[in-house]
Amino acid sequence: MRFDLSAEVLCDFGINIQTGVADISQTVSAYNDLTCQTVFNCSFYPNSQGKTNPPIQQTVENSLMKQLKEIARELHLDIKSFHNVSLEEVRFNLFWRHAFDINYDRPDWPYFLFIPFWVASGSISPGKRLNPYHQFAAVFGNDGYNAVGGTREPI
Repeated sequence: MRFDLSAEVLCDFGINIQTGVADISQTVSAYNDLTCQTVFNCSFYPNSQGKTNPPIQQTVENSLMKQLKEIARELHLDIKSFHNVSLEEVRFNLFWRHAFDINYDRPDWPYFLFIPFWVASGSISPGKRLNPYHQFAAVFGNDGYNAVGGTREPI
C-alpha cells in the first residue's frame, strides 16, 4: 500500500511525502523429491526397459533429499515459511514549479505554457533489512540504505 501527500506551501514551492507498507511472505507447502523423475541420463534413470539402479537412486535420496533441511541449515539457508510486514522507504521531496504564459498577448503566435520543475529529494529506509538467508525474499524499500537526489525538468 502506497501513500503520497503533496502540498504547495508558498510561492510555487511545495512539499511531497511518499511512503508505503509492504507485506512479504513465503509459504513452504511441501518438499517434492523428484529424484525418480529425472530427465537426464543418470544411472538411476529408468532405462529403455523401465528399470532403474535402486542402490544409486537410494543413495541420492538418502544423501541429498532426506538431508535437505540439514544441508540448508549448514549453508545458513532459511527454507521455512516466513511472513513480514514493514514500512518501506519514506521519501521527502521539496519542489518548485511555475507555469509561465508564453505568447498570451500575441494573437498571431501559438499560446502555450512553459512549466519548469525542480525537485530536491531525500529518503530514509526505516523498514526491515533483507534477511540474506531467505533466498527468495524481496526487500522492503531501499533495504536500509538512505538516499538524496535532485531533478530538474523543463516541460
